[in-house]
Amino acid sequence: MSQGRFNAPSILSYLMVRGRRSEGRMGRALVRTGTWARAARMSWKMLLITLSIGVMGLFAAALLLPGTASAGGDAKAKRKKPKLEMRALPRIGIAPVEVLAIASLVDGDDTEEFYCPELEWEWDDDATSIQEIDCPAFEPGMKIERRFTARHLYSRQGSYSIQLRLKNGGRTVASTSAEVDVRRGLGEFD
Repeated sequence: MSQGRFNAPSILSYLMVRGRRSEGRMGRALVRTGTWARAARMSWKMLLITLSIGVMGLFAAALLLPGTASAGGDAKAKRKKPKLEMRALPRIGIAPVEVLAIASLVDGDDTEEFYCPELEWEWDDDATSIQEIDCPAFEPGMKIERRFTARHLYSRQGSYSIQLRLKNGGRTVASTSAEVDVRRGLGEFD
């Protein structure tokens, strides 16, 4: 191709002739001129092959772009599951201490699996709290609750692992934990 002449017809003709080795010097000469009319003299078969390659390239590019349809995949398979994270405040306290546990669903999509879950808090001192929420039926496009909190009073010293399980239909869909260290208080005796 001549320098500075990069238009669609000349690039297409370059590809058509480049892909066809039997064209010989004559085809390469046509491409160097960059004119569409001369390249159009090439066989229709070569043109169809070139266009097929171009369409396949567009299809491959569409697969790589976010938000485009995938080959053979369904929308459910592409959904990203949220991650459950938790922190406890304060992390270190003096007995008796009331601890606030804050859990969050981060990232991921709003799916029915995480809509209106039952919360099961295990406080690691033989106490368990269960929170059930009455919600309307899930409809596509509804937002899920992403923040959960609970309070618990620790009256004895020790290291505690707070466990949270999100359940839907009796099945655990996510779980996480946080650590709390409770130190001996002034009124505590062994």
